[in-house]
This record gives sequence, C-alpha cells and structure tokens, in this order.
Amino acid sequence: MEQHKITTLVFTNVVLLLSCAMAAPRCANCGPNPVPYPLSTGPECGDPWYKIRCTMGTLWFDVLAGSSYMIRSIDLTSRRIIIRPATLERGVCMSTDFHSEGIHLNETLPFSIGAGNTIFQFNCTPNAPHAPPLMNCTTSSLCHRYISDNPEVGACGRVSTCCEYRTGGVRKEYMIGVHGGGCAAYQSFVDYNGTVAPLGKRWPEPGIAVEWVAPLEPICKGAMDCKEVVNSECVVGPTSGGVKRCICNATFKWDPINGLCQPLTQSKCNLFHT
Repeated sequence: MEQHKITTLVFTNVVLLLSCAMAAPRCANCGPNPVPYPLSTGPECGDPWYKIRCTMGTLWFDVLAGSSYMIRSIDLTSRRIIIRPATLERGVCMSTDFHSEGIHLNETLPFSIGAGNTIFQFNCTPNAPHAPPLMNCTTSSLCHRYISDNPEVGACGRVSTCCEYRTGGVRKEYMIGVHGGGCAAYQSFVDYNGTVAPLGKRWPEPGIAVEWVAPLEPICKGAMDCKEVVNSECVVGPTSGGVKRCICNATFKWDPINGLCQPLTQSKCNLFHT
C-alpha cells in the first residue's frame, strides 16, 4: 500500500516552558503522520469531539452514511483538514460515494465544509440542488475544460450538463451532495484561483477542505481530570457551555491550538514546531 505522509504546517512537538509544562494530551502519530490537538484518534487523547481515524498508518475522516475519506494534510493555522475526494465508478459518470449521496457531515460535531473549495459537479439534471446563481451550469463553466483535460473522467463528457460552484458564505455548509435527482459525480480543488491549466499541464491535486471550530477547554468531572492541563480548575466557566471544564485560572488564558493555559502577563510559552 502506498504510504501517505500527512504534512502539518504548524504542530506542537517538543518543549513547553515555565507554567505551560503540561497540556491536554495529544494523540500518538499514526504511522508517520502527526495527530495535532484537538484531533483525536482514541478516547484518551485529543478532544473526543474532534474524532478522526487511524488505520494501518493512514488517517481517515469518517462522515455520515458510512463513507470515509483519506486525510491528505492538516493545517493547524487555518484549522483545516484536507481530504481526498471520491473517485468515479469505472466507466460511468458517478462518484464512488454515490451510495451515501456524497459527503454529509454530522452537524452536531465541530466540523463543516471549509470555505474556498471549488466544486465541479457532473452528470447533472435540470433539478440540480444548487440552482444558479449559486452554481454555474453554463458552457463557460471550467468543469467542461476539466473533463476535456482528464481522460479518466471521460464518461462525464458523454453527459451534457456539468456545473461549478465555490464553498464559503454566511452559513456553514455540511454536505457536497450527489444523487439521482441532482448531480451524480463531483470533483473538488482547495483554494483554486480559477486559472485554466495550460494545455498539457496537470491540474492541482484534488482535495476538499474541512474546517473545525476552535475547541473549548476539556470536559471534566473532577480535579484529577484536569491534571494534564496545569493552572486550571474543573468548574463551570462563563464560556464552558454549562458543563464542567478545565477552566484556566484567573491569570491564564486557554490556548485552543496547543491545548494548554497560557499566562496572561508573561510571554507566551515557547513551542517548537516541526
């Protein structure tokens, strides 16, 4: 099996100084792939609300209806997971996740479809779910160029309608849908600038950005649950959602990236990243 190495752009690794000597435990690497806080591959590490899966050294993002997507990269700065989209069924213009009607995220969890994805949808009916102007289904849509440049999606060239749209807006999005009454297949590119690839040149690597919201302090039942988060107490805080959490003491502030309490009156803890 091909080994896929997850690149993290910002990642806590070695030294926590002064009063930041202890933090919420991060999960062990998944093969060669780091698992930064708050992402969690098990009940004893990370934040369990931010669950991803480690299988045989590869990280996976599971969604509703049984579909799973390999994680291509993780970016702590933008709080984004980049997953690899579904491929096409052999010889037909239909995504391999058609059985689950595409990607559907659990809206009770802290993940949503990220802004900046350019989505091409293929084999669309007139009742496609994203009606214009949200979706460009005209002959000027770049999805037509994508089909002509990529022989592996040639089956989609035999159907006349393909559409293009970009994620991101006021409302959070939780799905990229495919179904018989709309579009049967899709492709996605992250932060694509819309520039047409020159003839003979490759398009960017496909990907879908999934965002997560910054985590609150770890949930706790008693003081022992907060022993890893030094300078915190197990109490109901003003922003803790009505449940007991490891709330930082008065002279400290919760750091959701590193999962620790940072001092307010001193320089931030020096963290080395790789």
